Amino acid sequence: MQEGTTGVLIFPGLWDWYEITTDPNDLAKLQEIVGGYIEGVPTLGAPLTVFVNEDGIARGYKPSAIHASLGVLLGPVLVFGPPDADGNVTPLDEDGLLKAKALLAPLGKL
Repeated sequence: MQEGTTGVLIFPGLWDWYEITTDPNDLAKLQEIVGGYIEGVPTLGAPLTVFVNEDGIARGYKPSAIHASLGVLLGPVLVFGPPDADGNVTPLDEDGLLKAKALLAPLGKL
């Protein structure tokens, strides 16, 4: 990952992970990226924070990733590091990226 990267984004119809630089605790910015209210996604114990649009089904979002236990996720998927002791989301590091790739798989062009 490049210096300054805070997380990764999986977007419907694309084959890969895209590094992003944003404040992972800026609710308005996260909502802008996912296109509405954010919803946390369970991470099965992995030290990650994953967000999607909570209205992805109602908005007709296309599939973007497969989650190891939940199945298909819709719309943009944001992945950051785990929350710190104060509950603030931390940037994603190389180890976190490996864990994210074990939990989520981009679907690519369906």
